[in-house]
Amino acid sequence: MVRPPIGLSRPRPGLVWITLSTFSPDDADRAAYQRLFRELDSTERWIPSTRAIVIDLEKNHGGSSSWSEDVADRLWGKAAVDDALAHYFRHTQIWWLADSANIAYFQESAVHARAEDRVEDADDMSRVAVQLAAAKERGERFYVEDFGALLAAKAGRAKPRALPPVYIVTDGDCVSACLDAVDLFTRFPGVKLVGAPTSADSNYLEVRLEPLPSGRGAVWLPTKIWVNRPRRAGQVYEPEIPVNDLEWTQEKLLDHMERDLSVSSPSMRNSRHSHSASQKRSDDQRPGS
Repeated sequence: MVRPPIGLSRPRPGLVWITLSTFSPDDADRAAYQRLFRELDSTERWIPSTRAIVIDLEKNHGGSSSWSEDVADRLWGKAAVDDALAHYFRHTQIWWLADSANIAYFQESAVHARAEDRVEDADDMSRVAVQLAAAKERGERFYVEDFGALLAAKAGRAKPRALPPVYIVTDGDCVSACLDAVDLFTRFPGVKLVGAPTSADSNYLEVRLEPLPSGRGAVWLPTKIWVNRPRRAGQVYEPEIPVNDLEWTQEKLLDHMERDLSVSSPSMRNSRHSHSASQKRSDDQRPGS
């Protein structure tokens, strides 16, 4: 199936549809993301007339989580996103394998990211490369990063922007940075998953491709290990609104969301979202995930 293009549309009155079909964008996709960001920068202008926001993650196989964070920054506010991530990952460490191949990989990745004007990603990759080199010099097998403390250092206390109901469309292709996006988006009140269960990750991620000595193939090697990540290895996200139609079309998906909107009065939604937000803060897990 052809992957739908990145962008924002309004398929029905009062419904805003945001397509995020890849977090590994090529040149055309990056240009589409810039157009999307410009539209999202005017959120305050179109939110009052919006009944619901749909974020479509169909066919998204992951890539860099910075793209979903950029979207979330524009919807809920950057300070609120920083705070949500810091709280969610407050007990988390990342163990990076400190070997020469990984050092070279992150040095090269930083160069590529800077050429694509992804300055923050480039800075993070350069920092990891430096820390890996220092750990290797000390004879250590891993560079252990206190990820929670790193996020807390740039977080404050901020309330997210009030939004209408937000629906996240997921399918079985959602893995890696796509799951990171679901982790992030579901930190906020008023969010429901629609569609099918996601895929799942292990705790071994940030893979790089390593050619075999024979030249006849290659293997994917993880460069880091998540320790105390709230989402467990092998854990999937189950949708609150399952879609069992044989054919998934935008119209059918919208019909499911419209039915949900019709049975949820504003007062019921506000009560449920307030409870949901407090539970996410205390448990850092979605029930049934």
